[in-house]
Amino acid sequence: PLVTVISVILLLLNYYEDGAWRVDRGWLWMTIINNIGVTVSLYFLVLFYQLANSDLRPYKPLLKFSVIKGIVFFCYWQSVVVMGIVAIGWVPSFRDWEHGRIGTTLQNMLICFEMLIFSLLHLFAFPYDIYQVGAQSQAPLVHQFELNRGANALRKGMKDSLNQKDMIHDTFDAYAPGSVKKSQLRRKKHTRRGDK
Repeated sequence: PLVTVISVILLLLNYYEDGAWRVDRGWLWMTIINNIGVTVSLYFLVLFYQLANSDLRPYKPLLKFSVIKGIVFFCYWQSVVVMGIVAIGWVPSFRDWEHGRIGTTLQNMLICFEMLIFSLLHLFAFPYDIYQVGAQSQAPLVHQFELNRGANALRKGMKDSLNQKDMIHDTFDAYAPGSVKKSQLRRKKHTRRGDK
């Protein structure tokens, strides 16, 4: 959000121009900052995947992570490449459009075609059948949720989903793999109580 606010301010002050690879324009600096942020976030996503891979294996997370993050990261890096190609003159000029407008239009057109491909990949990454009531699935957590428990179950479900203690314990367990996993012991105890 901060980069967006700064970009709007620079645009209002006429210091921001899409695709301007100049040090006296804000686009270059915002692109560098965004590139650092996107790269760091992708790095931590890969770390998270490596740590949680065994726990998430039944859910086939690699394809899910790839299609969701692919949209964000691929589109971002593609926009930088397209702006670079337009800036060096590999794309012919069109009417009286400046480089930024040509690059943005080309990027938007490419995204329209790519989203069709990503939407098809989403069909494979997020199949509907594992969420059907009574379906047999390799994803055990999907079927632990009971649908017909009334308003109390809905409130309890909302409370549990907003509670961050579970996430904190799981994160600690992931970074201390040799330790006794207290959250897993708690889950087993909770499951046994729920079975009775």
